This record gives sequence, structure tokens and C-alpha cells, in this order.
Amino acid sequence: MDFLSTFLRAFNFSEPGALYMWIILAVGLLGFAIAVERLVYILTRNNFRPDLFVKELIGLIIDEKYEEAQKLCKQAKKSALANVLNSALSQAQQGTEKIQNAIEEEILAQVPHLENHLGYISTIANISTLLGLM
Repeated sequence: MDFLSTFLRAFNFSEPGALYMWIILAVGLLGFAIAVERLVYILTRNNFRPDLFVKELIGLIIDEKYEEAQKLCKQAKKSALANVLNSALSQAQQGTEKIQNAIEEEILAQVPHLENHLGYISTIANISTLLGLM
């Protein structure tokens, strides 16, 4: 309990360095908020069950029902996985190379949406470390 009381006392403005403790706490909370925002974004954007989606999609592809498979992908249009698979299905009759190019192009389009704001977390971690040295 001695550690906890000493730690909490460090936030008292009568202690030296209390201002930096509050700044470090604010920066840490900002990093935590960004991490939570990314988690919520990814979970709400992909609010479908990928295992069931892929299982149903594979069944349609095996039966060569490409139009129905594309409709299934368009129903889950917010999902990065569905968008990538839909781009592959749009080139299904064009050959392997065109399918691969379509997948790569769509992945390049989807990754920035998923990685948005993640660079801030490493910057905040570095700033917090430097603030702790003050």
C-alpha cells in the first residue's frame, strides 16, 4: 500500500514534478482513447461473422454461382474482407493473374482505413517516455 500512496501523492501539486505526472497521465489517456477508437471501428465495421461468411461464400464459388457470391459480398460492404473478395469475384472469369491483381489493389485500398490513427500511438508512447525523463 506504501507504493500506491506514494504514487498518488506524486499527483499532488505540492510535490515536485506533479505537473509532469498530470501531463503523462493525459498523454496516456489519449493513447488509450485512440486504441479504443480503433478497436471499436474495426469491430463495428466488421459486424458480421467472417467464418460463416467465408463458409457460405466458398459454397457459392464451388457451385460456380459467382453472381450470388458477389451479391453476398455487397451485402457486407462495410467489411474489408467482403470488399477484397468481391473484387476477386468480379475478375473470376478473367484468369488467375487478374484475380490476384484485383485482390492486391483492393487490399491496398482497405489497409489505410484499418491503420488510420495507429501511427499516433507510437508517437504518444515515445512522448510519454521522454516526459517521464523530465
